[in-house]
Amino acid sequence: MYKDCLNFTFLPIYFASSDSLFDKVEYIAPSVICRADFQGKTGFLVDSSYDRGFRDFLFDAMDRKLKLKDEGGSLEFNSSIYVKLNSEKIDSKILKADQSNTAIIYNDKYFFKFYRKIEKRNQS
Repeated sequence: MYKDCLNFTFLPIYFASSDSLFDKVEYIAPSVICRADFQGKTGFLVDSSYDRGFRDFLFDAMDRKLKLKDEGGSLEFNSSIYVKLNSEKIDSKILKADQSNTAIIYNDKYFFKFYRKIEKRNQS
């Protein structure tokens, strides 16, 4: 009866201790999901897309065409066959306008979007 009301979403998160939050994360207010205590430390659960290190990893993984596998499946990073990425110098920023997905601009040249809604089919 309520099948259409359920949505599964993808949101990469990490724990940031209170003392490191301001050093690691941009746009503090929208990035924080909630306050949390983890292994005796107080901090916050944070949307990883606001962390420059995570965004740099995504770009570098696409440049290297990284493939990750485990018993539950695999994840492959690719870029267009028409583009040669260069992950030597990465400058990235989050586009604030997109609410249902995450959009990132790399080096003022490349647009990357990952979809938060999980479906059983490939999304373009």
